[in-house]
Amino acid sequence: MTATATEINPNLPGIEVEGEHQLPIKNVVRYLQKFLNLNQEGPPLIRKFGYGVSNPTYYIEYGGKKMVLRMEPAKKYQIIPFCHGMKHEYSIMKALKPTGIPVPDVLALCEDPSVLGSSFYIMEYVHGRVITPDALAAMTPDERRTHYDALIRMLVQLHSIDVEKYGIISLDEKGHFYKRNIEKYAKLYYDNKTDEIPELELVISWLRENIPNKETTVIVHGDYRLDNAIFHNIIVGFQGSLDGVPTVPEFKHAYYKEAGVQPISDWRFYDAATMFRLAASFQYTKAKKIKENLPDEHPGIFMATMVDSVAKGAWAAATRESP
Repeated sequence: MTATATEINPNLPGIEVEGEHQLPIKNVVRYLQKFLNLNQEGPPLIRKFGYGVSNPTYYIEYGGKKMVLRMEPAKKYQIIPFCHGMKHEYSIMKALKPTGIPVPDVLALCEDPSVLGSSFYIMEYVHGRVITPDALAAMTPDERRTHYDALIRMLVQLHSIDVEKYGIISLDEKGHFYKRNIEKYAKLYYDNKTDEIPELELVISWLRENIPNKETTVIVHGDYRLDNAIFHNIIVGFQGSLDGVPTVPEFKHAYYKEAGVQPISDWRFYDAATMFRLAASFQYTKAKKIKENLPDEHPGIFMATMVDSVAKGAWAAATRESP
């Protein structure tokens, strides 16, 4: 009888890999042996992390090493464009390693689809805790405050990195961030348009006319939130500037205080731009659902139902009364 990973140790990270999410074991072993010089008797232990839907992520034990393999999903599972760049993720984390930002060691990058079917990279496995909504709800106010304070301090640290000194600036285009993003997501929307959404048409024009003149080049995390971070050795009881789960204004105020910067007085453009980007991405998923007849259990289907409401939110943000 062959034991499953669950039977071996129920406390291992992730879940047992099943069906089409299984990796070709022989190819994984050959790659680990050739590029990481790892060997062992018997197959690797492979588990799949079940939280998150953008890019399949696996826990691997082989040759005495604990690793994480993150890969671009098959095309039918690509739910939001521009978030499947394995080379970009790998390069950013590699560049951040000497800065003091806590990132895992990246071990290898493979862009040859013949190995596992799509591009992937391997990094070291790091211990820590991901704070899911259920975990957050079970926390005490002190615990929640402590974790949000840590999240803010890390964001300030990330924004303080000298992108020129560490060569990070060479990994992406420099300057005109919002102009480039507005046009990129406007094209995404128009290329995948299925019906008329007046609010999106209006907000695209409004954003183009209201791009801020002042711009500072910093590292931007595309999806920075509590459950996209790993927490380790957090000391509960740290006296920070937040109380329980912060409101958006409280979070902003805490950031200003930690970073020592002047507050932004008018957030209309930034709020509208953020919601517009989401609406355009969700429209891509909606068009994909129609074109490919995706099943209701597809991990990104819920996004397809939210296009109109998010578009209305973007236009409401743009047209709310100026502070």
